[in-house]
Amino acid sequence: MKKGLATLLLAGTILSSANNVFSQKIKYINPNKVQKTEIMLSNDSYQNRLEKINSLKYNKPEEMLSEVKDVQDAEIYCSKIMKHARRNADKIMYGEDEYWASFKQSYYLRLQDCDDGAIAAASLLYDNGFHSYFLSLQGEKSGHLVFLYKDKEGKFGTIGINEVDCKRPKHKNIKDLIEEFSKDYNEDFSGWRTGVLDAKEIFPDAINKEQDYSKFL
Repeated sequence: MKKGLATLLLAGTILSSANNVFSQKIKYINPNKVQKTEIMLSNDSYQNRLEKINSLKYNKPEEMLSEVKDVQDAEIYCSKIMKHARRNADKIMYGEDEYWASFKQSYYLRLQDCDDGAIAAASLLYDNGFHSYFLSLQGEKSGHLVFLYKDKEGKFGTIGINEVDCKRPKHKNIKDLIEEFSKDYNEDFSGWRTGVLDAKEIFPDAINKEQDYSKFL
């Protein structure tokens, strides 16, 4: 791709790093409005792509942006290269309870949480024909965020900082997708506030600029 655009420990797996930060000002979009994308995968092996992407992790972010070309590459970067902070990442790194860093900020700091994973995926795939959406799961004391996309058959896929967040397209509705997350995390998300966010509206420049989150609170 060319240059362009909290921790809850469950069953041994980190769920998220965000508090319940979305206010009623945030407007979810109808999942049917998520634009479809043709999913193309490299013919190269997973191991070769893993080694290549791993070899670039200390290079400039522009080189990583250029190298990542498809869903598999983005999954590798987010779930294998990024390092999930187990507790209070934003407080440690930025002095804020909740702070959405740009891709370049989190790339250099290397201490990340779930929104960093979602923003990284959006940044890495932006110039590869992917529209930018987030799937938000918000409970009373914690939350989770992943990058969301839809294939040409209308099935949803996700990419995030945890391996279980990286789901290839299988479900045609968000409810079934969330039920799969519930099973993976051993957490009932049915009572959580869930929805699809248009990433461009919330974070128009996910690569370069940090987010001033206060306007949403």
